[in-house]
Amino acid sequence: LPGLVRFVPGQDTPGAKTLAAKLQELQIGVGKAQAAYDSRAPERTAPWLEVLLRILRELTAEVPAQGREEVVSRLADEQRDVEQALSLALGMRLEARASDDTVVPGQSFRVDVSLRNEGRDPLPLHALALDVPPGWRAAAAEPAPAQVAGTEVRLAFDVTVAKDAPFTRPYWKKAPDRDRLLVDPREHETLPWSPPDLVARAVWGTPGITSTTPVRWRGGRSPGV
Repeated sequence: LPGLVRFVPGQDTPGAKTLAAKLQELQIGVGKAQAAYDSRAPERTAPWLEVLLRILRELTAEVPAQGREEVVSRLADEQRDVEQALSLALGMRLEARASDDTVVPGQSFRVDVSLRNEGRDPLPLHALALDVPPGWRAAAAEPAPAQVAGTEVRLAFDVTVAKDAPFTRPYWKKAPDRDRLLVDPREHETLPWSPPDLVARAVWGTPGITSTTPVRWRGGRSPGV
């Protein structure tokens, strides 16, 4: 983590020195979280992970303008890792399953989203939602409760596919004028795979941790992924 300061030119400037100090603080916090880990009580790492999350959120706004894009993108990766580690430490599990594996434009189907608290303490639940592409509709049958306490919260969403939704196709196409394959759409060019169309999202805990998971279908012909 301290090495991220290399992306900021002029490392003797006040902004670069502040960034270096914060990155060093982050690295120390990572070591504290690792030292606190106990496989029989993983929640012991949670206080240090919450400290790391707070520092990361504050640090994003303090990164100098020069080199900001490089540093902030890497800090965003670190923040997602810390939020995932907090989910594991506190025993929060998010799942989403669709009632159909193949849908067509205009069709309606159901998605069941569940959030389980396998930890010892009740945790506040700020949002349990289903993110869908533009033109699609998703409506929950009932509001989510205010907290998850040693049990499972399950919401059913009625989803309607947009009438002009494009059909699923490979993420590449052959160039018409040369022997090359082109990524389509272009904004996915640097990604290992195109993002899923349907993503369940939960915001929970005191620091407002965001957990996401793609919607999956599991049926008689499904391998479970």
